[in-house]
Order: sequence, then C-alpha cells, then structure tokens
Amino acid sequence: TAQPAMVTLRGSAYERGRTHGETLRDSFQKLSVKWKADLAANVGRDSDEFIAAFLRDTDFLPAIRKWTPDLLDEVRGIAEGAGIPFETALAMQLLDELWFYAAEHRDSNHCSTIGIPGTRGRPTYVAQNMDLEKFRDGHQAVLRIVPESGAPEQLVFTCAGMIALNGVNQEGLAVVVNTLAELKSSRTGLPVAFVIRGLLARGSETEALQFLTTVPHASGQNYIIGSKRSVHDFEASAGKVVR
Repeated sequence: TAQPAMVTLRGSAYERGRTHGETLRDSFQKLSVKWKADLAANVGRDSDEFIAAFLRDTDFLPAIRKWTPDLLDEVRGIAEGAGIPFETALAMQLLDELWFYAAEHRDSNHCSTIGIPGTRGRPTYVAQNMDLEKFRDGHQAVLRIVPESGAPEQLVFTCAGMIALNGVNQEGLAVVVNTLAELKSSRTGLPVAFVIRGLLARGSETEALQFLTTVPHASGQNYIIGSKRSVHDFEASAGKVVR
C-alpha cells in the first residue's frame, strides 16, 4: 500500500473543502467510480438510482446544519473542487448510514478499537483497525486541518473526498470508532463522520464529551475518545448514548 496523501487545509470551511477536492481530485474521482460499482453490485440496482433513493428516504441535512454547519460547506467545497456532484460527495460521507440503509452491508466490515489511559508519565493510546472495502485501498489520505475559527488544529485520517474516518487534535484529543450494527439507527440524526469532526473541533475533553452525549446520532457506533490522561468509551444509538 502506498503512503497516504498528506494535504494541509486552511481558511474557511468551503476553502478547506475546495483545496481538498482539487488536490485529491484524481483519487476522489477514481474512488467514486469504484464505490458506485461496488454499491451497484451489492444492492442489485443502478447506483445513481440507489443513491437518489437513499438521500430521498433520509434527512440528515437538518442535523448537520444544526450541529456542524461548517462541514456542510466543506463537503460542497470538496464536491466542486473535485468536479463531483454534491449528492455523490455527500453520500460518500455517509459510510455507516448507507450500511444501515442497505441491510446487505451490515456485516461486511469489522472494525475494532482499543484505548489505554495514560499513567505514570506514559501517554494515552487509542487505536483501531479500519476494516473497509478493499477498493478504498490506495486512496487513503491524512488531512492537516487548520481552521480559521479558532478551533484546534487537527490531523484526520480518511480517504480522498471524505471528511473523516478518525483523528486527533492539537489539544491531545483523539477519536476512533467502530460500527455497532445491532444498535438502533435513525434517518435524521447526525452522521458518524460529522460526529467525529465535531468532536475533533472541541478544545477540551469536557466539551467533546458534552457534544457526543448531546447530539442525536444517526448510526449505532462505538466511540473511544482519548485525552492526555483518560480514555472514554461510549456506545451511541438513535435512542441514547451509554458510557
């Protein structure tokens, strides 16, 4: 596997997205073709028709606008920078949400996470294996995000065109995740990728935990949040968040 592309994103949310889309345009366009082919093979119908139905039958935009409005602008910038339709770029952010919508995908991936609190001068460790479809290999990227809003700088691991898979910020806050398909999902909550970025935009452990336990969640997901001294593990579903 080649080394992930490294991209620095500065400026407004739209500007960051535009830089992302333009810099990783070739990779994102190739990934979107592979993604649509895999989607069509798994759901047994035209991928564009399925994506349209998915976006029509779900309503994540109100939660995104309320809790992470800047990220919607970032996705618009990614789409325009890469020359990809906004609807396609948006749907590609909704990794877990699409799996829950298309039940055939539920058991096809098996991420795992681990967290070890820092003690006796040793740092906190959080980690995960990112068990995604093989067609995504070769499209990995690390985004260095430098917001203009005063939010902490972030290092985000992802694939071309996607806002986040996991990450860490300059305050020593890290987030890793794994899907919990057995938990209740919602077609109106905040999608996982937007939760991750919302957490990484927080400047303190307290703010991050408050955000995680306040927002409505779209997908069943396990979140491990590591700080400089602590590790927190939460299972989130459409109905509640449990530590």
